[in-house]
Amino acid sequence: MGGSFSLNSTSLVLNIAGATPQTIGDFDPIADRLATAAPFPVAAPTASSGLPVVLSIKSGNATISGNTITLTGAGAVVVAANQPGNATFSAAAERTATFNVSRASQAIAAFGPIPNRRLGEGAFDVAVPSSPSGLPVVLTVKSGSATVSGNTVAPTGVGVVTLAANQAGNAFYLAAAEVIGTFTVVNNLAMLTVVDPLPQDGSVTPGFAGETERELGSRLTVTATPASGMRVLRWLRDGNQVSTSAALTFTMNAAMTLEPVFAPNFAVLRGTYNGLVGDGDTGTGSAEDMAGFPLNNGYISLVAANNGNFTGNLTLENQVDAFSGSFGTNKTTAVSIARAGKPSAVADFTLTPALPGEVSGNVTVEGVSLPFRAKRGSYSGNATFFTVALPAPANQPLGYSFATLGFASTGTGVLNGRLSTNETFATTHAIVQSDDGSDWVLPFYIRTTASGNATGFLTGEVVVPKDPIGGSPSVAAAVEWLRNPNPSSAFLPAGFLANLDGKGSPLSTDNGTSMLTGNGSAGNFTLTLDPIATTLPSAINQPGTWAGNNTVTLLSPVSSNMTFGAVANTANTRGTFSRGTFRRSVGGILQTTPYFGIVFTNPVTLENGGPELRGAGFFVTSNSTVPVTLTVP
Repeated sequence: MGGSFSLNSTSLVLNIAGATPQTIGDFDPIADRLATAAPFPVAAPTASSGLPVVLSIKSGNATISGNTITLTGAGAVVVAANQPGNATFSAAAERTATFNVSRASQAIAAFGPIPNRRLGEGAFDVAVPSSPSGLPVVLTVKSGSATVSGNTVAPTGVGVVTLAANQAGNAFYLAAAEVIGTFTVVNNLAMLTVVDPLPQDGSVTPGFAGETERELGSRLTVTATPASGMRVLRWLRDGNQVSTSAALTFTMNAAMTLEPVFAPNFAVLRGTYNGLVGDGDTGTGSAEDMAGFPLNNGYISLVAANNGNFTGNLTLENQVDAFSGSFGTNKTTAVSIARAGKPSAVADFTLTPALPGEVSGNVTVEGVSLPFRAKRGSYSGNATFFTVALPAPANQPLGYSFATLGFASTGTGVLNGRLSTNETFATTHAIVQSDDGSDWVLPFYIRTTASGNATGFLTGEVVVPKDPIGGSPSVAAAVEWLRNPNPSSAFLPAGFLANLDGKGSPLSTDNGTSMLTGNGSAGNFTLTLDPIATTLPSAINQPGTWAGNNTVTLLSPVSSNMTFGAVANTANTRGTFSRGTFRRSVGGILQTTPYFGIVFTNPVTLENGGPELRGAGFFVTSNSTVPVTLTVP
């Protein structure tokens, strides 16, 4: 048997004697693939003999069926092509082709939000982010106090916990980049109760009043802010004092109750408090019958020190009695007031610290409870003077009572006047503010003594607006006037009880200038005696002029003996008429009738329907008065 063999670059080929040799052509290039690629066909090269070529995987992570390759992993894959020959052709030399397979990348999705947890809430499940490879993602605790089993996380301490999600990959996929998610473990909550103070006492930091849950171990600060006229006295924790500062910083280590305690700020509330007692309170104009009036109207004044102690006087039933006491942190107290020769009174006091401050309450005496409001003097204006007219009661022929009112820059008001019963009065009290703060108010209570020892009382308020509107009168008075009966009195022996509404204006003239115009002549005026009340033969309408030096000229006097003038401007007489006179014949005997009155800076229309006046007063006759008005064109 004869034959031969040769060695070529592809393989060792055995040539059988008599067989025809054959060759296999080159593979078409096979593109590189990802390990996740789908099965794909490969074109088998052809044999020169035309016989079928058989493909196989010579090496690498792949399988082949016919000419379809299925990848089973990454790396180099060698595909072999063979033709084993037949009776005619000898086996062909093997041909190979190589391509590379790479693992696919994968990206883990982001964690969804992981809610913060309380330490005492225990383990909880976390949604594990997925990978597009479908391979399982593994959770671990990257940092923080927690453990993990599968997707169940169990916090073991407070702080930030960082979870890591990883996928290590396989034959088809590369390892995924690590993804992290975080959440915070905080301490358990406890109930914090902060007592909400009364608005008139103060307030606490917004969000703290009432019951709120707070984190144990947290450091908190709550601040108490006092209301007007108050101060922070202390902070209580569960009933025990823990601070005397307005701001309280504390650690929340258990459920607790905090309470701010406020007290009046006597350093700013010290001063004099004055007010009316009983029916005369705040100038209401109401009154009891004549028998009850002396008891049911009075005046109270107290002086508060910067430690809460106070002393004072109660004016009631024609006498003044002293008292003393002390306010506590609850702003209330009660004292017994000894009254000389009379039953004691019991007074309860309530301090309202809202600036400027007020003391109110009731005085109980002889079974009667009399309310009062005493306001703290707080005048801050300049020294100034006013004039006020009190028209006669509608049913009494009393003419015009009048007064001059001086406001001192020290905060006291001096009221001097003459009643149309020809008795004078004077009082000095502290100036206070109205409830809405728009007016200055002088409350007063005055005992009067008339001829024949007939006694009486004036009680009420004079109100001066801080900002008068236009040229309207800027002084108003609400007065209750009692004259006790006295048959021997020359003026109204039966007495009377009346409510008077007074009006007036500021006075700003100086000596030597006209009270009507400031300087020069005021021109014509008319002096009118009330024809209803007069006991003179007839009503008088007397024209005249008012010169700049306050002298008066009557153009056509009823009597050559009738005079009219003005007093010099002194502290207590600014704006008043002089004691002019009118001489008249009564039963053939000349009698001199004096008069008194005031001049207004601005015209005043009285509330009882009287005319617009520049002045008002009265002539004094033997047993009554004749009202006088002064008008100007």
